[in-house]
Amino acid sequence: MKKNKDFIDCPRCLGKGYVDLNDIKRLRRELYWEPGPHCAYCDGKKIVAFDFASKINPDDWFITSDVDKLLLKRYLKREPKAIREVKKMEDFMVGLVNCIYHLYVNEDKNRSEIVDLLIKDSAVPKKEAEEYVDKVIRAIFSNLIK
Repeated sequence: MKKNKDFIDCPRCLGKGYVDLNDIKRLRRELYWEPGPHCAYCDGKKIVAFDFASKINPDDWFITSDVDKLLLKRYLKREPKAIREVKKMEDFMVGLVNCIYHLYVNEDKNRSEIVDLLIKDSAVPKKEAEEYVDKVIRAIFSNLIK
């Protein structure tokens, strides 16, 4: 796609076509995103329509490569039901991070205890829970110990 006044460099990947750790840190999405082979915001094209960028924030946590494509399409069209569904998911993720933080910092639970609590009544595989708890604990230390 040729760049013109209607298109700008992708504000998420800064025109690289993929999101790296620096982008993730710059956009403060360490607990939501992983580096990927292509940027979901510009779909790897390196540029986006100015109109799109003025309506949809580049740091929108939901716009990733691994989400349900139909829900993403509805969300980008700003359908109220889709927005509510995504907001519910976001609230869950924020609650999960806050829960892990509370258990680790305030209740002095160790990693294994937190993982056991998370997988007790959920369908989340233990390995996935361990990786996410580790990620949150690393984020706690990177923000508290500087």
